[in-house]
Amino acid sequence: MGSEDPTTPGGIAAPVANSYRFAGQEHTTPQSVAKAFAENWGEATRELEGDDLRRWAETGLGDPDLARFIAGLQDEPGQSPDARLFRLIRRLDPSAPPTYMGYPITEEGLTGVAAQVAGPSPTRQTAEMVFGLFRDRVLTLHAESSGQQRFAQIDQRWHDEFADWQKGMADAREGGGPDIAAASSWKVRARLLLATVDPAAEAELRNDARKVASARVSARPWFSGLGNPDSAGIGALAAMDTLGREIAVRGDPQQSAEDAEVKRKKRRRIRLGVLAGLIVAIVAVVLLTRGGGGTEAAPGGANPSGAASPGATTSAVPVKVLYTAGLTAPENMLKDPKDGADLVTKLPKGSVVEILSEQETDWYQVRLKDQPDTVGWVPRERVNILCNGTCSVGS
Repeated sequence: MGSEDPTTPGGIAAPVANSYRFAGQEHTTPQSVAKAFAENWGEATRELEGDDLRRWAETGLGDPDLARFIAGLQDEPGQSPDARLFRLIRRLDPSAPPTYMGYPITEEGLTGVAAQVAGPSPTRQTAEMVFGLFRDRVLTLHAESSGQQRFAQIDQRWHDEFADWQKGMADAREGGGPDIAAASSWKVRARLLLATVDPAAEAELRNDARKVASARVSARPWFSGLGNPDSAGIGALAAMDTLGREIAVRGDPQQSAEDAEVKRKKRRRIRLGVLAGLIVAIVAVVLLTRGGGGTEAAPGGANPSGAASPGATTSAVPVKVLYTAGLTAPENMLKDPKDGADLVTKLPKGSVVEILSEQETDWYQVRLKDQPDTVGWVPRERVNILCNGTCSVGS
């Protein structure tokens, strides 16, 4: 307080009586102090820690109500220094343009700073400003001091939509989705403010969510639970966009795990098929060795048993064989890949078939290995693949 020092050595002008000195200037009105505080935000927050301002209000201005207000701010631990300074400036000069940490509290000003933080090159100062707005409910404080309830509505919707975003991210994480809420919250907070204030930004966010929802990730239960991008709130839209961007960069952790499991099972089937093929080949060699030369050929090369002679050929369907497999249980071979289709033939357990197509999700198109003209469909769950392509499994 300069009023206590009537002279200043070194030729510097003496303070004005009943003035308040701040940022190298003497101030005699609350409006002048409010302006200086708004222009020197960081220094002003530190000024609140001392008692000079309260004493000036009480003795210099003769305003005990203002002095009590300042004392109340200093004794209120629940708000940050930035929020307390904002309230003080509004009390000192309610007619001054509202600012917070040097940024204007208008819809245009909020749009600008939120777009800067949500964009590719945010600054630390703007990010801290948006976080402080949210943390201290500054827009509601502004509405209370100015009577502009539009800002209280913006503030409430902003907080509600951010809570919806947090819930969507938590539900996705519990369902197997990416765990990235903590790393992305500061940027999402800014984008939600932007979408709350600016209808064009909300439309852009909705369009981004639609693009994500059209991709493969939309089939995931943890993603579909976020709702329809055409009708969801901006909190859910932001969750869709956040998860979609993460998966586009790093991949779907659930899909990666499922793909790895499919590959593991396929390798296991191939190994088992190779092993089964070796066993069958050994058994066939043993049987041929034991039975060689013991039977007289029938006239014309016919086998007395009525079976095809070794080396005899059968008319086969000219298609590529994908796998050779065996049935794990008795099953009907059907004409079409659906329940209730016409019956081709009944197959006993152990029947050896050659798989011709695997394009249907739940069915294989097969032909009997020993009757290649007999072709139909059987359920995949009844089929055990023995080897790739065609291989000998004995008779």
